[in-house]
Amino acid sequence: MLKEQLHTPFYLIKEKDLLYDISLLKDSLSQNWGNAITGYSVKTNSLPWLLNYLRGQGFYAEVVSKTEYDLAIRLGFPEKHIIYNGPIKDKKVFEAVLLAGGYVNLDSSYELGWMKEFSALYPNRRFKVGLRVNCDIAALCPEETLAAEEGGRFGYCYENGGLKAAISQIQSLPNVQVAGLHLHSSTQSRTVRVFGALARMAVRIAREYALSLSYVDMGGGYFGGRDDKPDYRDYFKEICAQLSAYFDPRETVLIAEPGVSLISRATTFTTTVLDVKD
Repeated sequence: MLKEQLHTPFYLIKEKDLLYDISLLKDSLSQNWGNAITGYSVKTNSLPWLLNYLRGQGFYAEVVSKTEYDLAIRLGFPEKHIIYNGPIKDKKVFEAVLLAGGYVNLDSSYELGWMKEFSALYPNRRFKVGLRVNCDIAALCPEETLAAEEGGRFGYCYENGGLKAAISQIQSLPNVQVAGLHLHSSTQSRTVRVFGALARMAVRIAREYALSLSYVDMGGGYFGGRDDKPDYRDYFKEICAQLSAYFDPRETVLIAEPGVSLISRATTFTTTVLDVKD
């Protein structure tokens, strides 16, 4: 029989610390760009209290599955405040977010087929979509430690022509516009240099393909909650300096989708260890 009282596993969230990082994010975006949207990565921690709290702070819900979408809608996020990402999307959710004017970042080949279908099904609607960019981070930042040596598996590859082909397919549709680029990419080092390179890639792509973008989505993957690492002030100073070479904050929204970096300082997982074995 266990002598000590057991703790049911739970997340302990310190609101003061959470507000600190929320303010740090929003202030960094406001001071460096102004025209910005903050989205929270629901997959990071989908605790309903946390999602409700962030919704009250003006965050959008960044989702990658029907389960996450259903939860966000149930908790009161408007459909136009949904950012739908990921390589395995649900067609009905895709259509709902698209029709509501939310943010849909295409990632896979079949989604291009869906857009062709919806373009024909709703000829009187004008749709704006984003494309997730897959680019060679190793070439852009050879000194970085990458998350995967064989390259990223998400999005449309710039180097092999996949992105060009996706842009061409979308532009062939009479009522669909490539309105955004999604540049989420992960490295183990998470340096400011990587995010600067990704921002320059957004500029390069927009120039090369003469894209008039409504938004640039820099995704997540930032450090957060550590005083010995970069924070939002460092990241967005560099990101916005690079984006401003081509984009106008009055015309192009900057989207950030933090997860761990937003809640790590404030969140502790509490539980009971029953046994330890060598």
